[in-house]
Amino acid sequence: MQDRIAQGSTEALAEQRQVLDRIEVEFRKAPQETWQDPRNAVSLVGYVLSGGRPAVLRDILRSEPLPAIDEQLMRGALAYAEGRAQAAKEALADVKARSFTSTGSQVAIAQAALVVSEDPVRASALLDEARLLAPGTLAEEAALRREILVVAELQQVEKFALLSRQYLQRFRHSVYAGNFRQRFATALTRMKFVDNPEELPRLDDILSDMEPAARQELYLIIARAAVVQAKAPIARFAADRVLAMADLGDTAKEQAHLYKAAVSVVGVETFDGASAALKKIDRNLLEEADRDLLDVVLGIADSIRRAPQVTLADVAADRPADETAADAIPASAAASSQAAELKDEFSQTNPTIARAQQAVEAADELLGGAQ
Repeated sequence: MQDRIAQGSTEALAEQRQVLDRIEVEFRKAPQETWQDPRNAVSLVGYVLSGGRPAVLRDILRSEPLPAIDEQLMRGALAYAEGRAQAAKEALADVKARSFTSTGSQVAIAQAALVVSEDPVRASALLDEARLLAPGTLAEEAALRREILVVAELQQVEKFALLSRQYLQRFRHSVYAGNFRQRFATALTRMKFVDNPEELPRLDDILSDMEPAARQELYLIIARAAVVQAKAPIARFAADRVLAMADLGDTAKEQAHLYKAAVSVVGVETFDGASAALKKIDRNLLEEADRDLLDVVLGIADSIRRAPQVTLADVAADRPADETAADAIPASAAASSQAAELKDEFSQTNPTIARAQQAVEAADELLGGAQ
């Protein structure tokens, strides 16, 4: 069933809870001596780490004799399922995941989750192990999905590209893939290589095996995430890739124009073109979040356009801009360096823009939603 989930079966996902409930009933009916068979005891741990109710394991651990496997494994799995991270980390610290063939991958995934914040290199190694222990399964899908985000944090570009291609080739239809794409885009835009335009074609290689519609969708997700991160090169790159696609729908076209203009409007050389592009966008084709973003960017563009001219003489004399008109610096150049402050100003003076700005600030969290 979990393998079907990894291949995108929403029916299997819906059935999973019912199956786990039936397993719980059978486990509770089993006499205590059932757990003296290590295979059964390991299955109990696997049940809990697969999303089963931890109360089953807790109750069994209160009875004698204890199941015939490593007590630390059982108590660590229970603590992990109950959200007691420190207790779980201590209990599972010395457990060797590969010693348990049927549940080893789940144990390694749990161990990785417990150490990733303090030791991402160790977490990546554990997720490598999890993938090797359960090839082609939902456990591998989960390990691969998590490891991509870890290596992105570690700035391991080659491994990020390799693992991303694997996931998008083999598990792109997983029921968790939609959420993953959002987190992938956010992680990608935080990597240093995306600041170098010459490195951006790597992204084409990563996405090359995807169907055109899925590739278009992911480029748009990446472009929007780049706007949130103020990463102009990759935002423009991803938006341009969308605009170059055949059979481009009207909504996708307007989104691409918006994201490209959003990162260009604060540039000295790109202000005029971006400002003109913003005015041509049909807001009726955008979803609410993008309409809010459009309002914010239009407001910033208008403020830059109306900013007083600053002269070189003014700067030297530290005097107001309107005292002289000599050697004027274009208003767009003077204002572009203050884009962040302008956003704050709009938030304070316009309730609509304030709501839009909150939406933009929350986008990073939304794009990286839990899963």
